[in-house]
Amino acid sequence: MLIPARYDGTVNASGRSDGVVSRPFIVACDWNGTLVNDGDRSWQAADAVLGRLGLPSPGRADFFDRWRLPLGSLFRDLGVPSSQLDGAVRLWNDEVSTRDAALAPGAIKMVERIRSMGGGVGVVSAAAVEVIERDVARLSLTGIFDFVVGDAEPKRAALRAIRPDQPAQVVYVGDTEYDIIEARAAGVWAIGYAAGYRPYTALVTAGADHVIERLDVLPALLAALYVVVGSPPTSTRAQGPAGPGQGDACRKGRTQSG
Repeated sequence: MLIPARYDGTVNASGRSDGVVSRPFIVACDWNGTLVNDGDRSWQAADAVLGRLGLPSPGRADFFDRWRLPLGSLFRDLGVPSSQLDGAVRLWNDEVSTRDAALAPGAIKMVERIRSMGGGVGVVSAAAVEVIERDVARLSLTGIFDFVVGDAEPKRAALRAIRPDQPAQVVYVGDTEYDIIEARAAGVWAIGYAAGYRPYTALVTAGADHVIERLDVLPALLAALYVVVGSPPTSTRAQGPAGPGQGDACRKGRTQSG
């Protein structure tokens, strides 16, 4: 079975462009674990929440093995009673907001390159808006994004709203299975980021169109997918157009990678 390649700037893939728009494509990114490198912060916040509730906390590795979204599902798996799930999610966001996190490597380069290609960049995240806004301000990112959508549950609704009539011109980048599933449900390109919370194999299994391990290779991948309006490369024209999330047809011609 063909699987998505770990994209390193050398893999060509077929894609499509559905008409001319003011910005030919929009890249929406997850926040925690994707644009910000905050694994320690996330685990420490969950540890604090479970401690307040008198529940045992998993080690860091076990925590990310069990990581899932929506957050209520994660806390249920960690033993939080159903009646306390909403409160646990609020507490987690509160704990996260008190901790700092670094910007993911290559994030600024990615945004700058996408903008130079005429694309737009925004955020769609299940994290609380207040958490994202605090991070944006602290990391001096104010004004860099075209839009920020927080508290996005389910994410598919927010993703569909970006380009309702042209989903193939929307790319979603995320680091969890939930991100991939929601992107596919919205009909947009699902790009896995394997340097975040969840590993490459988990993103492949969830159905990612491609998986990257560095954010700064994303612009080259977009050019290969040909989300940008213009004349597609010869190899893409010969293969015929393929849209996001079309299983083997979409993955046809991509190389296998471990």
